[in-house]
Amino acid sequence: DKLDKIGTEKVKLILLEDCGLTNDQADEILLFIAIHGSNAQVLAALEGYAGRSEMFDQGLSELKAVTVNLAAFGVPEANFAVDLT
Repeated sequence: DKLDKIGTEKVKLILLEDCGLTNDQADEILLFIAIHGSNAQVLAALEGYAGRSEMFDQGLSELKAVTVNLAAFGVPEANFAVDLT
């Protein structure tokens, strides 16, 4: 939410100063939320994070299931988006 309002550099400062993250951790978060594209492109990009955390892997699996089921129910892809922001 703040990214659009205050910009990347200020969000990074918040992550560093208020959240106590390292520079690498803050950069990783900013790269993660910058993933954009079609639903298939976003899901493919998220695959690159698989295996880091059991909770992430479960969430990714559930997100894939949601997109598959929306399509199966006839919901056009133009009507939903996997948005990481």
